[in-house]
Amino acid sequence: MLRLIMTVATVVTLLLTGVAIPPRATADVQGAAVYTTPGVHQVNGRWWKTTCEAYSSQVERCRSELWGQRAVKISNRWTVEQGWIFNNLTYRPSERRMWAGNPLATPGEHKVNGRRWLTRCDDAWTGRGGCRTMIWSTTTGVVNGRVRNVTGWVFNNIVQFSSASVPVVKPSDRAASGTTLDYEIIGHSRQGRPIEAWLVGDPKATKVSMVIGQMHGEERYNNRTAWEIIKDPRQIKGIQLWVIPTINPDGEAIGRRQNAAGVDLNGNFGVEWIPKAGHYYAGTGAWSEPETRAVRDFLTRIKPHELVSMHAPLLAVDSYQLKSRSLHDRLVRHLGLPSKYLNCRLGVCNGTMTQWINQSLPTAAITIEYGYTPSHDYYTRVARDGLVKALGGTFTIG
Repeated sequence: MLRLIMTVATVVTLLLTGVAIPPRATADVQGAAVYTTPGVHQVNGRWWKTTCEAYSSQVERCRSELWGQRAVKISNRWTVEQGWIFNNLTYRPSERRMWAGNPLATPGEHKVNGRRWLTRCDDAWTGRGGCRTMIWSTTTGVVNGRVRNVTGWVFNNIVQFSSASVPVVKPSDRAASGTTLDYEIIGHSRQGRPIEAWLVGDPKATKVSMVIGQMHGEERYNNRTAWEIIKDPRQIKGIQLWVIPTINPDGEAIGRRQNAAGVDLNGNFGVEWIPKAGHYYAGTGAWSEPETRAVRDFLTRIKPHELVSMHAPLLAVDSYQLKSRSLHDRLVRHLGLPSKYLNCRLGVCNGTMTQWINQSLPTAAITIEYGYTPSHDYYTRVARDGLVKALGGTFTIG
């Protein structure tokens, strides 16, 4: 029997009538099952993001999210912002017998770890050969632009079964589609959230570059710019560009600088690491955090030509200890940010990501900093286009 892991959305979209209920089990207008097709897609005017990874040696699990208004609690205050909202987990077709006794595939109401779950199978809502599960929960979401709490059944899981006409789908390395060329889940956070890397650009290009949108969870705008690059339907020529929207998904979820262990990840890398406490706590040692190890392993394998790490609020392109003056000058020109010498003070910058990259890899890495409140046009359009151009890409239509 498959082990039971229930993953619950802590932030969901709410409609005027209450909790959002998913559609019946049908394909989208493009003829592809949006819940199980990896990539970033626009379906019926809404953006969907789906990633898939091995749940076990025999079952693949996909996670779907919708782009929309969400409620996030930052510094003990609820904030409404645009971002990805959990929709469901879908377990791709496997043999029904493997799910015997599992509440996700057993019709009826169940109580697991003190929580109520309701599963329906093989009916008009689920479709033949599958089950859908809801959880009784109080969820925080956005109704008419306001943050509201609603208690009720919340859609959470789909289990698909194989049959004579539906083959088993085993875990595999499948490329993304939609606006992206490929994706990887490069690791997981302290709390188990996936750290995603998305590849866009020109598959024929030999130059590979990278943008890391967010390291500190309270820096919201840079993460949004990264997603605007990924969602852009225009083709990028001249480069292959890996985009990691956030390496700190736990901090991003609550608007906190540190990860779930209270570590400032930009002090946890393995060059010039020193112990630090308080706001800049650097962990128990270099590479103590799963997030920094995931980034280390991915970058060591990819070895991008150039990398931009996005931060806030110092309003600058950093000129401290430059490895590539050319990259610095291109970023100043295309982003319209001033050049500043952001030297480290009081050891705050020891063990940083760009220090490690520039000393350990052939990659030229540089930090840019937004101001406190960049305009919507700047972080969704100007910075999106400027980063691509600074890294050597050009946009084409069609």
